[in-house]
Amino acid sequence: MSFIVRPAEWMTDGDALLKLLQENLSGSIDRRRFDWLYRECPGGEAVVWLAVQEGDGRLVGAAAAFPRRMNIAGQIKTGCVLGDFCISRDYRSLGPALQLQRKCLEAVMNGPFSAGYDLPSTSMLAIYRRLGIKTEGRLVRMTKLLRSNAKIAARVRSRLLARGLSTVANAVLSARTSSKLKSGATIESHDGRFGPEFTNLAARGANRLGMSVERSADYLNWRYLDHPQHKYEILTARRGARLQGYLVFLQQGTAANVVDCFAETAEVRGDLIRGVVNLQQTRKGESVNMAVLESHSLCAELRDLGFRSRESVPAVFLEPKRTSSAAAGTEWYLLDGDRES
Repeated sequence: MSFIVRPAEWMTDGDALLKLLQENLSGSIDRRRFDWLYRECPGGEAVVWLAVQEGDGRLVGAAAAFPRRMNIAGQIKTGCVLGDFCISRDYRSLGPALQLQRKCLEAVMNGPFSAGYDLPSTSMLAIYRRLGIKTEGRLVRMTKLLRSNAKIAARVRSRLLARGLSTVANAVLSARTSSKLKSGATIESHDGRFGPEFTNLAARGANRLGMSVERSADYLNWRYLDHPQHKYEILTARRGARLQGYLVFLQQGTAANVVDCFAETAEVRGDLIRGVVNLQQTRKGESVNMAVLESHSLCAELRDLGFRSRESVPAVFLEPKRTSSAAAGTEWYLLDGDRES
């Protein structure tokens, strides 16, 4: 079986690409999610490469680069996040995967993108290694445990004993959690769309955290409020009328998963995290999670707030137009919300 790799054409390839993704990645990738991710991002339409079987033209693989406006070495440029790589079952040998991803990377390295990144799966990591591309960091999930009921119940059969142990453990966890805010900012829930003040905040703080996706109001509205499958919640930090930071999280069962946090100072960032912790305590939630690059200073800030590291995934950074002033991969500000979806 032989195939060719070519760019996708939306007018003719869209339906076949969606079917390929549903069959080989997830059945939850419906038309709405597809259009939102591939066609509607403020950074531009996804750039997709297709592996097509010679002869009958059947689509057997795909790799995508999703454009993002990024703060790179103090300037706003077009970058991308790689994702949705898949190969049909009949072609799942290393050769076709290498050929497809090599073509994708060549286009990224020689095309319009000034930088890019990927958070590859274990199988995808093997492809990067064969292509000679090394990981430059790890995205680690940091967790602050607030209640122990579920964990103890999973290990102790006696409900009465589990209840008693949970009461003691929860008291200890509560004593270790400080709810006092320190920055002087007011933390409150945000309803409605992201407005121009969020774009202004992103511009003021763009160079303080490292290389990152530009968090303009248009991007935030698309990424979080227009998401077709998730309902995110938002906290803001203000002094008077001035916006000083925000935090976005997704409530999943008893866990609050922080996907984005941006603030003018570390003190405000800390209070936003305390804010979601306090909110979880009122909801009797069990934990707060936040994935960050383990090399970034935010990881140490979370440890100081009582978070502990859990599992991690590798990060790959591509900087084809690096100059002497550009940051290395370890200086990226990368959170869970910066994934392709």
